[in-house]
Amino acid sequence: MDFREYQHDATHQEIATIKFYKLCAIGLEQEARDINAQAKKLQSLEDIYLNKFKQHLADCLWFLTNIAHAVDLDLDSIVAENLSIRGQEEAIRIPEFESSTLGLDNQPVQES
Repeated sequence: MDFREYQHDATHQEIATIKFYKLCAIGLEQEARDINAQAKKLQSLEDIYLNKFKQHLADCLWFLTNIAHAVDLDLDSIVAENLSIRGQEEAIRIPEFESSTLGLDNQPVQES
């Protein structure tokens, strides 16, 4: 299944009202919070509960798909544009955060 098929299947109800858009935005925010809460508890990536994590990611994708559909955007073009932008960058760098901000040991990340 590609993004076009997914968007068609996920938006088959054709609800494009402001109320539904807001509901999807709230749902996306909650799913992102759930992912963040899970990430804060991790000691290593091996600790992640993959089935629950996968469900949160799937829910995020569903909400994103419906938000995009509500404003007449398609996922294929969003993904293509994003990859094009990323391809133009030499490297994607994650900003360093203070450990107090994240509640983590601020260990340097090894670049591969």
